[in-house]
Amino acid sequence: MIGTCNVISNTTFECLCQLGWTGEQCELITNYCKDISCQNYGVCQSLFLNYTCECLSDSFTGEYCENDNTNRITYQIISKSFAYICILFLVATAVYIVIMDVLKYVFHIDLTKKKSKYRPVIQKFIYIIDATHLEQLQRNHSMSSTYSCCSCSPPCSLPLCKQQEQQQQR
Repeated sequence: MIGTCNVISNTTFECLCQLGWTGEQCELITNYCKDISCQNYGVCQSLFLNYTCECLSDSFTGEYCENDNTNRITYQIISKSFAYICILFLVATAVYIVIMDVLKYVFHIDLTKKKSKYRPVIQKFIYIIDATHLEQLQRNHSMSSTYSCCSCSPPCSLPLCKQQEQQQQR
């Protein structure tokens, strides 16, 4: 018996029960779930001096399982997905930087250099003058030995070519 009982007469008595206890002699625990109905298939659990609704699904929360938790779960999934995407982006950026450095410093390939629209063209002009044209040029322009006899092959009849042949033999 949890409470205080007073004798009213020889056959009757009255008990004042402590909180959480009921009954004629305070022998019963108070059922706090008696007038409580949990929503969304929640189960009421009577506790000492209180109650709680235990929600059977993770989709509902609240004192009576009245709050739809689907939005919160959706936000959690989206947050995790966003975090994974950010991590993936950071890893991809780091890999890109490493690849660019390897190309530049190991293989000497710099992909960040701007290439010229036009490639440089190196031209080398080779003038081939046969013996008759060389003689004619020397006469017309009164040149001395500034032109060489490029196409002369021994024996060459031009005086300039003969001089070159003699110098080469020395």
